[in-house]
Amino acid sequence: MKQTTFPAAYYGKLLTSGSKNQYQFLGHSSDFPQKAIFEFEQLAKSFQWKGGGGNEPYSDCFALWPLPSGEVLVARFRDVGRDQLDRPHTVRVEAALVAKKGLSDWPQDLGRMLQAKAWPTLDEPEFSQSLSLRLDQSLPPLNGEITKVLTKAPIKHRVLITTHTFFQASQFDLVQTLTSGEASGGSSAPVSNPLKKPVPATSGSLASQFQFLPYLLATIFGVVLALAGFWIGRFFPYADHELEIQQLQNSLEAEEKAQQKLLAEKQKLLLELKQQSSSQQEKEEVQADLREMKLQIEQLLQQIEQLSERFEESP
Repeated sequence: MKQTTFPAAYYGKLLTSGSKNQYQFLGHSSDFPQKAIFEFEQLAKSFQWKGGGGNEPYSDCFALWPLPSGEVLVARFRDVGRDQLDRPHTVRVEAALVAKKGLSDWPQDLGRMLQAKAWPTLDEPEFSQSLSLRLDQSLPPLNGEITKVLTKAPIKHRVLITTHTFFQASQFDLVQTLTSGEASGGSSAPVSNPLKKPVPATSGSLASQFQFLPYLLATIFGVVLALAGFWIGRFFPYADHELEIQQLQNSLEAEEKAQQKLLAEKQKLLLELKQQSSSQQEKEEVQADLREMKLQIEQLLQQIEQLSERFEESP
């Protein structure tokens, strides 16, 4: 079995306990050039899973992303399961940086890299390791429209290879959905038009249920800020506390602005959701976001209560 090692980069969520539940650049091998990191992040952010296919992990998708240098990023989009909020379909992006001189059978080897059997099994890889891919002759190159793209030198088109439709993507020139298993040379259904930028979708009824929340949360933060001002004035009437009072006010105002910005984004999202079709997956995601926001509000109220107790104990 022929194995070829390539510089690699990784993007996604850390699933370990205590880590931040957000998508981020996870790392790269020592031989992955800094100049390629920006292009890799653009590739990673151009793709996401969507609901409609159940809660079990989806099969992999693959991409070709040419660089100005003439090299090509060959990426695998993996579904690594549930995140720390128990939401299914977490994206993990793994990309190998491929140069023509690094392949003995160019461009056929590129086609072999766009199928699951070429890639290693990585449960939770070290994000500083290179990627070793299988490129032996037992993996036939892909047929169809992708062949036309691969035969052109240098590679100029951004290509996405899929085996299902449970994804949203943008910035690709060619999307080819394979219809013969993992596509070892079978028939395919190419889609040539670039996809539009993905828009989150859920039911209009769900959106209408929660459309009052931005106003309710804004009112809560206003009351919290007012209470903070009251306690400051009640327990800190002396001039020697002016600096501490100002610092507290600045901190509360900054927190309010940040939360107001978040509320504005949620309000915009809810307005968009009214016009989109629904799925159980998107409902779960919206509900999880609301639970997280509620937790943030409770934490802020606890901070205000602690400050009040501290001020009461002050001489």
